[in-house]
Amino acid sequence: MRNFIFSLFALAIAFAQPSIDSVWFTEETDCDGRNVVEICYILSSDTPDSTYTISVQMSGDSGATWTVPLDSIWDEEGDIGAEVDTGLHCFYWEMGEDLPDSEGCYFMVKLASYYSELDTIAVIDSFDMPFRPYGAAFDGTYLWVTTWDGSSADEWWLRQLTIPTLETPVFQEIYSYCLGGPTGSIEGYHGLAYSHGLLWLFKRSDGDLYKYDISSNTFGVEISITGSGQAQGATFINGSIYLINGDGQSYMYDMITYVLTTGPNLTDFSNLAEEHADDMEYALGDIFIVRNDGKILRYKGISFLGVPTFYSVPYSASSYDYCPEGLTFDGTHLWYTNQCNNKFYKISVYDIVIIANSIVSPLDSRPSIVSITSPTSIIPPDDTYTFQWTVDDMFWANDPCSVYISVGGMRESHIVTGTEFEWTAPSEPCAACTLIVAARDSFCNWGYDTCTFAVGISYECDAHPDPFTPNGDRINPKAIFDYPTKGIDDGNITITIFDMKNRLVRTLENGISIWNGKDEAGNAMPKGPYLYIIKKGSEVICHGTIHLAR
Repeated sequence: MRNFIFSLFALAIAFAQPSIDSVWFTEETDCDGRNVVEICYILSSDTPDSTYTISVQMSGDSGATWTVPLDSIWDEEGDIGAEVDTGLHCFYWEMGEDLPDSEGCYFMVKLASYYSELDTIAVIDSFDMPFRPYGAAFDGTYLWVTTWDGSSADEWWLRQLTIPTLETPVFQEIYSYCLGGPTGSIEGYHGLAYSHGLLWLFKRSDGDLYKYDISSNTFGVEISITGSGQAQGATFINGSIYLINGDGQSYMYDMITYVLTTGPNLTDFSNLAEEHADDMEYALGDIFIVRNDGKILRYKGISFLGVPTFYSVPYSASSYDYCPEGLTFDGTHLWYTNQCNNKFYKISVYDIVIIANSIVSPLDSRPSIVSITSPTSIIPPDDTYTFQWTVDDMFWANDPCSVYISVGGMRESHIVTGTEFEWTAPSEPCAACTLIVAARDSFCNWGYDTCTFAVGISYECDAHPDPFTPNGDRINPKAIFDYPTKGIDDGNITITIFDMKNRLVRTLENGISIWNGKDEAGNAMPKGPYLYIIKKGSEVICHGTIHLAR
């Protein structure tokens, strides 16, 4: 393991309050094909027999946002969530699962210790909304809310909002996305959850689970859940979307296997008129569900077992009986929407929260990108040739590379420091020799590149026009290959064409020496350079590069 120990920032604490004395995280450097990060902290208190609730967040940009997914955490029992004891705690995160092909020097971990649990939820602040708010979600930076403007039944909107602060007490609308809705009904998108750049919307009227991709601005049905006409709440937990109907029927949709599982039917929501489930949120290791009678129910863990804790929230009943609607968690506070009085409430379950941050540190799950400079001509037998390549990786600094060369069935391997290797060609010719260069970075993420080259006597060959343009205008539509024995011994000539990643594109035989820019299946190839090799029998007589333009 490569260790990075960090100082921390913590809020001032008083007697008998806990403190997070240090936070650090390390990424393994073992060559096991994984990117495991160990996260550790020390929890202290003047009352060491007390237990606390711990949450964790990860940032990839020095704490500007906290959107790095931490779904593949393991060995975390007793280290995060509820009832955590004082002392040293460590757990693990599979970075390669949640954040593949990523590297950077500005990762940061935030741990929060919650204690002094309140008997009733405390409203920290409330904010007026210019529309009726329903489902709520938090993406690490912004709050999202589904809304209905109260006039046109089919006008439902998904809105992205900045979190209100003392300096900006009013929501700022960043984007609006019209979702449409069921004509003649206000039973639109009530449940809302966020994960991995996606928003998941549970539609009350038909029980469909919708997926909205934020980056591509695409929206559509992911799965239809039979019998979910009272679809209400959604939240994201450890790679799955948890869902709940108004009558308390729960579901789990696995985002990896795409399998829907029916969960327990909770009796705390059996009376739809007075005890209707509206939304749920996973926070602090537990599940919170808001009910239409102004109650938030907290279930310990994620199995819905045991008797929940009941909290009261502002209700404000009107002509609509179902005032409480959305619920989400921003890492410190719960946010609750009420569609009767058009308010968004910032609320706290705990009297005091202690937060500790690690300083920035590097993490890496991206393989090294290796690019070999392929030989542009045939290498003569017994000649000395210097292969060269580049390695693109933030955490590679001229570390040793592995070089593999395959010539005529014989294979040799070398460990090379730097980005070049001097090689002596064999006496025997080789029509399709192979060079592989593999490089690893400091976190043992391997990358490699392959090129094909030839060993033999070089003859004068030509491919023209260069470039050729098979674009339908009948000007230079084909590449023509010339070689010394053309027209004399064409039946023994083979022309093979490869792309620059050494993938076979086309083979020309039986005297055919014209290429129309298509592969063996008749697909038009993209513009760019292509390598050709001309062989007489098994002997390479020449090779070169031809450029295809459009």
